Amino acid sequence: MTSPDRAPVPEGELRVSDSERDATLEVLSRQAAAGRLTLAELEERATQALSARTRADLATVTRDLPGETAVTAERRKTPVRWFVAIMGGSRRRGRFRAASVVNGLAIMGGD
Repeated sequence: MTSPDRAPVPEGELRVSDSERDATLEVLSRQAAAGRLTLAELEERATQALSARTRADLATVTRDLPGETAVTAERRKTPVRWFVAIMGGSRRRGRFRAASVVNGLAIMGGD
């Protein structure tokens, strides 16, 4: 609860959390993988992101990089709803997103 005599802190002066720093590092990593940053630039910006204290400090690290709308849309995949095994097994490899309810059907098989 804030007292009535205290002015609110501007957005850029708010302290950042470890998760905000980690998210910025992920953005920098994806931008380097896309060829927008050299390895030296990535190292320099990562150091700045890890030592950032406010949101304004983090914003300066990524201010000249394009937005991430295409990258985040690409990561959203259709959730897995069914696993089917007919006279065999059913396995998923790698990362996948499971739906809130997953159904499994095994006919003369396992897993």
